[in-house]
Amino acid sequence: GSFLMPTLDSAIADGTTVRYVTGTESAQSIALGAVADLVPLPAADDASTAPTRAWALHHLGDELTIDTMSRHAGMSPRTFIRRFRAETGQPPGTWVRERRLDHARELLERHDLSVDAIAARAGFGTAANLRHHLRRELGLSPTGYRSVFQAS
Repeated sequence: GSFLMPTLDSAIADGTTVRYVTGTESAQSIALGAVADLVPLPAADDASTAPTRAWALHHLGDELTIDTMSRHAGMSPRTFIRRFRAETGQPPGTWVRERRLDHARELLERHDLSVDAIAARAGFGTAANLRHHLRRELGLSPTGYRSVFQAS
């Protein structure tokens, strides 16, 4: 099986990251110099998910997975989820969905974009997905929400 083994290089000296080699035969992997991507060490105890949350707000239309956000934060997925919950009181998926709904609502209120365009910009992908989440949270379709809340 594959395993991780730290190697000594300049990354260790700065104390922020460690290089790992992977392979089924460690001696062969080391001899061949097969080095995986840099793997971030677990975040320091005082690390926050706040910078990643701010970044995510500007990337709501992108795929925001635990792996993507934890990598942005420089934390393992497990540490990221734990810190995120401690800081926000919510799991990351719930927080992202709520921010996407907020963004979709703002777009519905302020712009005459199609529901498909709003769904894409807010990160829901399809109008059907946006419809599902708006109905579940607010009991309204995107068109119904727009007719009630859009500024005249």
